[in-house]
Amino acid sequence: MPAVKKTAKPSVLFLSAEATIVNVEADTLRFSQTLEHCAAGGTIEIDASQVREMDTAYLQLVRCLFKSAENKKIKMELTGLGEPMTQLAKLYGLEWDPSGA
Repeated sequence: MPAVKKTAKPSVLFLSAEATIVNVEADTLRFSQTLEHCAAGGTIEIDASQVREMDTAYLQLVRCLFKSAENKKIKMELTGLGEPMTQLAKLYGLEWDPSGA
């Protein structure tokens, strides 16, 4: 099997419209694969523009994605941040920095 070439070019991850525990398993795999293929110093854009609903399980998944990226020296950018995500984050005292800082 050929080795996977890592890239520093930006990748875009679209969050599920139904960002709930129902989609956590599938999206965890998708997020992990994107992190695996992004080289240190690269950028991943998280597009949350389609999110209509979000629960705490999915919020934890997104927070873990940011932490994993930080550990791998990958820059994260959050775009399309809407009310479902901001309301849930506010409930738990989280603030989203769109630049991922």
